Amino acid sequence: MPVLTRVHASDMLGQFDHIVDFPESWEFVIIYGPNGVGKTKLLEAVHALAQLDVAKLATIPFRTLTLQFSDGTSLEAARQLSEDTDIPVRTNGSDAIRLTIRRNNETVAEATIVQDEDDAEFLEWLHSSTWFQVGDELWEDRADGEIANFDELKERYWNRATRITTQTNRHVPEAIREFTHTIDTHLIETQRLLTFARSPRSINPRRNRDRRATVSEYSEDLKRRLGRALAENSRTTQQLDRTFPRRILENPVPGDVDDEAIRVKYQAQNALRDRLAGIAVIGGEADLPLPQRTLKDWERLVLWTSLNDTEVKLSSFSKILNKISLLEEIVNKRFLGKKISVTADDGLSIRAEPDGRALDPESLSSGEQHELILIYNLLFNASPNTTVLLDEPEISLHVAWQQRFLDDMVRIADLSSLRFIIATHAPQIIHKWWERTVQLGPSAED
Repeated sequence: MPVLTRVHASDMLGQFDHIVDFPESWEFVIIYGPNGVGKTKLLEAVHALAQLDVAKLATIPFRTLTLQFSDGTSLEAARQLSEDTDIPVRTNGSDAIRLTIRRNNETVAEATIVQDEDDAEFLEWLHSSTWFQVGDELWEDRADGEIANFDELKERYWNRATRITTQTNRHVPEAIREFTHTIDTHLIETQRLLTFARSPRSINPRRNRDRRATVSEYSEDLKRRLGRALAENSRTTQQLDRTFPRRILENPVPGDVDDEAIRVKYQAQNALRDRLAGIAVIGGEADLPLPQRTLKDWERLVLWTSLNDTEVKLSSFSKILNKISLLEEIVNKRFLGKKISVTADDGLSIRAEPDGRALDPESLSSGEQHELILIYNLLFNASPNTTVLLDEPEISLHVAWQQRFLDDMVRIADLSSLRFIIATHAPQIIHKWWERTVQLGPSAED
């Protein structure tokens, strides 16, 4: 699977050239610089190009954006310029963007995509949403009172309001679409505390949206994930138990299996059972202990077959259990006077220490919510082999938390097979990792 190794953006915000080298062996690279150099826009542009979101690309001011990968492939988006000026070619008020894919510097495919803006279609969508026009260019969100101008709303909601991405992607060459299917990016923006949840009673999914804290939604999500793991375990158990007698009768015990191998595997599985009992996906009752004597041949056959079956049955929990354990470990080191835990019945619960009082997830401070939501998002919502584009992780984090942040990212990267491009203003986030930084914009000497 190709790995992103370099990002090059020219004329970002109309004035900056950004080059970010990302060696294949690194779990993360950090980009930093003063406000106004386009750190956030660079992350958004990388994500949009990797997802072939041409509509979003057209809203970001840059000249060219090139993503280079470990297999010699490069993917480029470039605004088409007229032959005699530096003014982008525009059709019906929209920029034309040239997509090109190259392998080992040889062009494989290219195409020019034009985003055809239709303000009438977008206005129709706005009027059907919670936004209400309160002036010539100003709109108010009746859900929370936010005020925004028309251009801001267009940038924010254009993709949701129109089908432009689906329409334009029909014109993207197959070679480009096939390549982007082999890469994945996950953008985590600064505003991650709140999400919109659709009301099940709403006829129009854009109406009657309820604001819910993301922490509460993630608790429900954990219950669903554990429920799916339990269902998978049940199916596997039924299949193995049905064939167990036949396999005992037909298969001899392997010659290299001795009493010691059986006891080692038995102890390891008991330890895993104890961990699973802690999140209430299995009971806490102890297995029948092994006899403290030399096992007979038929005992070795029955026990080895049973242990192998148990290993397969419990494997449905292994991945989620490791993620839950790391979530609890990282977050509980951060929280003061409270502790999170995960169970199949409750999802994610928070209790005060030392009295064990249950706490509402929404009662957490903004810093605690940001930390919990961010770690959860990385562990459970980012697919393996994804490049995570993380904007300003320092928001609301205590300085001590910031200093430990990248060490935690390395552990998450190893467990979930992720890589990170992290945009930050905080020296405390960088801490001891200055050799993995790229400064964007004017240098300190300028």
